[in-house]
Amino acid sequence: MRNIVLGLLFLSAFSCKNAQDSYKKVIPEHEMQELLIDLHLSDATIRTYINYNKPVYVQKAFYDSVFTKHKVTEKQFLWNIMHYSKDKKICDIYEKAISELTSKKAVYEQKIIREKVGK
Repeated sequence: MRNIVLGLLFLSAFSCKNAQDSYKKVIPEHEMQELLIDLHLSDATIRTYINYNKPVYVQKAFYDSVFTKHKVTEKQFLWNIMHYSKDKKICDIYEKAISELTSKKAVYEQKIIREKVGK
């Protein structure tokens, strides 16, 4: 009986450690870049179409949908921000994300100009 209790205590301690560390999933840099892009696009949508006086849960709903799309939790995202900040890789990831957003913006601006010219 004593061995069973000790075994259960060991297993429960081991499973708690895994549960506590489950957020320590390293998101690959390219996926982190895509995640940051989607979060910033969500911010832009909120700023453009939704009044900031709306309750906080509106912004959280946007963020949660981005996290769901990328199959990560908010805790995993925040841990990865800290993880990539240690080696200062977060700056490189952000630079790539900004470059991608700038490229997308240029494509959309050209599309708008073509549509206006075609009218």
